[in-house]
Amino acid sequence: MLWARENLLEFEVVFCDTGWEHPITYGYINYIKENLLGGELTVLNSGKYESFEELCVKKKRVPSTMARFCTEELKINPTKEYLIRYLPDVEIYTGVRADESLARRNLPERAFADVYGCDMVRPLIKWTAEECFAIMKRYDVEPNPLYKMGMKELVVCPALWLG
Repeated sequence: MLWARENLLEFEVVFCDTGWEHPITYGYINYIKENLLGGELTVLNSGKYESFEELCVKKKRVPSTMARFCTEELKINPTKEYLIRYLPDVEIYTGVRADESLARRNLPERAFADVYGCDMVRPLIKWTAEECFAIMKRYDVEPNPLYKMGMKELVVCPALWLG
């Protein structure tokens, strides 16, 4: 989001709520919303399931690396439904970084995302965690408190921007 502030004329911050985030993360999202977004944050939810927990109960199983239905049902589908009103005049900017996982290591900085029908831009893909923390420091933004507790698999910068 801070990158977007520095590089995009207009953008909207969107959060896909799975209903399964850590309570501290929900507090952090509210901190970002109130302190950096003037209360403006678009929150997307599944129209089919209220939460990750309900999804698992109804599917009678827990997602795995071989069955990632939670991502599709709780993030991809709500995002697709939301984007329909903007297509084809939208790009998605996401804050994923290559060093967050093996799956992200070879992602291109820009590519057409068939699943959404628009370009996906990953401006932070080559950034290190230190670079993310540095931009946050420049803007006097605290990281998610879970980082200070030793968690490593969190998104340092909010995840989705529509430009």
